[in-house]
Amino acid sequence: MKGTCIVNSMNASSLMEFVDKTVLVRTKQQYESKGVVHTIDPVTKSVVLLNNGRFEIISGINIVSVHVEDS
Repeated sequence: MKGTCIVNSMNASSLMEFVDKTVLVRTKQQYESKGVVHTIDPVTKSVVLLNNGRFEIISGINIVSVHVEDS
């Protein structure tokens, strides 16, 4: 799976395909973050990234797209 996915249109099982992938997440506020997906909350669609040894939680309501960097 490589490319860009619009998170709001995806169901919970599709979102789980991002776990352990390196992704670039973009938000409505023009924020970008790149890291490995640790987990995704299937209800809120929030993404927990492992980025440079730190966990970062990105609120699902703000996510515009998730671009998978690796195959």
